[in-house]
Amino acid sequence: MRSHSGQLSKRLAPLSAHACRHHEKISWKAVHLFFVGLAALLLLHCNTGAGTEERHVKRRVPYPILFLHGLGGSAKTWDDSGLTAFLEARGLRNGGVVRLGEDGHVKILGSPEQADFFLLEVDSFQSLQGWTRALAKLIAAVRAATHAPRVVLVGHSAGGLAGRKYVVEHPLGHHVAKILTIASPHKGSELAWASILKPLLREGASQDNGTSFIYRMLDERLTALERKVGIPLDSPILKDLIPESHNPVLAALNRKPHPGDLEYACVLAVGSPGFQDMEDLERDLIRISNGELDKSRALEWLRTNAMALIRLLDGNQLFQGGDGAVLVESQDLREVSFFKDHRDLIKGCLSAEVGHHSVNAQYSVILQGIESPVRFLRARIAPNPGRAGMKLEVDFHDYLAGISGVSARDPQTGRSLPVSRPEIFQRGDESFGRVLIGPIDPSRTTMVDVLVRSLDRGQLFGKRVPLARASGSKRAALSIAGKPEPVALTLLGVDGIPGRRPSGLPWKLDFSPPAVELVLLADQREVLRTRTFENVQGSLALHDTVEFAVDPRRVRLILEVWGQSSLAPELMGRVVWNPGELPRGPAVTKTEQGLAARIDVEGPLEECVNWDGGS
Repeated sequence: MRSHSGQLSKRLAPLSAHACRHHEKISWKAVHLFFVGLAALLLLHCNTGAGTEERHVKRRVPYPILFLHGLGGSAKTWDDSGLTAFLEARGLRNGGVVRLGEDGHVKILGSPEQADFFLLEVDSFQSLQGWTRALAKLIAAVRAATHAPRVVLVGHSAGGLAGRKYVVEHPLGHHVAKILTIASPHKGSELAWASILKPLLREGASQDNGTSFIYRMLDERLTALERKVGIPLDSPILKDLIPESHNPVLAALNRKPHPGDLEYACVLAVGSPGFQDMEDLERDLIRISNGELDKSRALEWLRTNAMALIRLLDGNQLFQGGDGAVLVESQDLREVSFFKDHRDLIKGCLSAEVGHHSVNAQYSVILQGIESPVRFLRARIAPNPGRAGMKLEVDFHDYLAGISGVSARDPQTGRSLPVSRPEIFQRGDESFGRVLIGPIDPSRTTMVDVLVRSLDRGQLFGKRVPLARASGSKRAALSIAGKPEPVALTLLGVDGIPGRRPSGLPWKLDFSPPAVELVLLADQREVLRTRTFENVQGSLALHDTVEFAVDPRRVRLILEVWGQSSLAPELMGRVVWNPGELPRGPAVTKTEQGLAARIDVEGPLEECVNWDGGS
């Protein structure tokens, strides 16, 4: 304010001096105009500073969370999965459905006031560009209704892809704080090739010869696939989802610069099979799509490759390593061309051992994807008039701040301190959570440990506040240093080891049980590899221990179970613990595919805190 006032005084000083020297020449009208101008300048000055004024927000999250369905879905997708009820049970308020009406105007079918999340709905069969245009209107409408500076966008499948395209096309005005993509085909989906098969199969089935039954059989499979996913195969969006290597729309999007003023995260669905050995099949489909094969040769190709196509459409032997619709690599933001050189923008990559449509019911994983590590922003001694002791006001950033668990203690005595329920405040484009701690007796307490428990990560984030530094009138920075004690994880065994390969074939030519090897990864880094165990039938017992230099509850752990067949090692399955999911003590973690890992986690008696050591 002082700098602006000084500049304003300097701008007005020449006018005032000129008026004093020539007062006899100035009419009352001129004086009136002068003061009107002065008032206007002062009003303009005050308005320019209004963006930094602080106001209380009645939401329970800093930014409204917008959920966008995928291809063939609707706002009801989130109701059917149970996610809406789950969020409401956690204390978040549903603002209703947001969609475009027939007149092209946005309609909010709910109560946006004080709402924490909204369910967006678009025409899911339109082109990717159509999705993006609609999304821009929906985001603008939610911001207008809630007065929120930004939003958090969660998109399933094509919804996540549309969200990413939206921010790329609006680099300076996207108003998005974070994007979470769930099983999104960032590099396309092989199933999109089915869109070019339909007209060919119909023609082949209509031929009056001995091979028409083959085309009818393929067409039935294609029609069943169409019914299963609820997507017309001639939808414009499917053409935009053809794999990146033969799709200029996706290739261009993945190379373009992405805004760096927001966070990106992804959830990978890895529990159903994906695609394997598609190269030859895909190459021929491209030739058909490009018209390089005439109709008769294309039909001949379809007849020759009928069994391969049936396996493709049924999801059997051609599938390995995805979610039944999208390859894991395609879902992973880290594999997108732009992000390979900008990994720092990706703030999390989680996984769920489920299929493409089941991932929306993985409530905890989705909330973990929305959350990010807590950042402590400011602290100051708050006024506590007429009462004994002082209160400490602490601001922190967490996308679920209003429903986060916050506690405080005196680190010297271990005594707990009273903490208010978190409330949301907004300053300019920044929204954050705030708590009041106390009353605190400064003669007994010289510092305070502030602890914020993330809702679904199961992690604890901490800041140590020296009260002497927070006693000034301005909000002070916070400082702390601390290291967790080592944590040891022991692999006790694995149950549910399959007796046959995913293709249904035996592991070995002599039909003997497979040899098994286990690999433990921490954030993609190998931390343990067991010896190879021969002739494993169903279960494997062992006692291998690994000690972590950092708390493994902060990282993503993956236990890979490899079977040694007569040909080459083959992945039997994975057991995944996302950050915060690793239990303490003996535990069993199961997957939908039947694998079960038995582990024992030993660590310090004190709860592990992620101490923020910044200043």
